[in-house]
Amino acid sequence: MNEMSKILMEIPAVSLISIGVSGKAYLRGDAIKVISFARQNIVPVLGGDVYYKSRSDNDIHITYDNWFCNRDKFESLKDYVERSCDVAEHFIINYICKNGFDPIFRIVLAEEWLTT
Repeated sequence: MNEMSKILMEIPAVSLISIGVSGKAYLRGDAIKVISFARQNIVPVLGGDVYYKSRSDNDIHITYDNWFCNRDKFESLKDYVERSCDVAEHFIINYICKNGFDPIFRIVLAEEWLTT
């Protein structure tokens, strides 16, 4: 495990294993921390999915809401990272979960940049 992955593991997260999804999801504030980490370390945010935890049974449910950001043909890596982080941040900050539940966000980072 590299240093960047270790730093990401320190951000509190919710495991999605119970619903058969590998990875973690983050509460809104922690999701913004992940986006800030990506921006600072020049790691593109490819997209993400939205889940919520039920208040009655604490189960995790998918909302089927998501976002993505593809790299433009002639876009530099730096510009793509900035734009992808802006798109993710805007989506997360402005997302309103139905029924007043607190959303949790699964963020997909370009893993090849995490290993360098």
